[in-house]
Amino acid sequence: MPMQEELLALIEADPGVIGAAGRPDPCAWGLAPEGTDLPRIVLTVVSENRDLVEAGPETLVRFRVQSDIWAETKLAAVTVARAVRAAIDGHVSGAFRLIRLETARDASDTASPAPIHGVSQDWIIYYQE
Repeated sequence: MPMQEELLALIEADPGVIGAAGRPDPCAWGLAPEGTDLPRIVLTVVSENRDLVEAGPETLVRFRVQSDIWAETKLAAVTVARAVRAAIDGHVSGAFRLIRLETARDASDTASPAPIHGVSQDWIIYYQE
């Protein structure tokens, strides 16, 4: 299973994320489908790096994934962001060799008819393909 599918399943299976988001499927890769309820989590692969060794390309891949958490209030965005962090920060199992939070920052979308508040998190993920 590709890293993207496994990460999505990991986040959406976490009871803390489900509770904070108020539903079992708050995540989407790339863009949230039109009409997606808030709060929502949008995941984006920012970079994918693998070393080249004598035997060919390394199968341990380093991903940088950005999670953007959007909500109607800042408090709701922070609550979901904390739940995501609790669910995956430091995670090691299966093909995930390590997931760690590198940075987090405030975000906002003022172009929407009603302002949307957000938190962006940058994750470093070591994944064995």
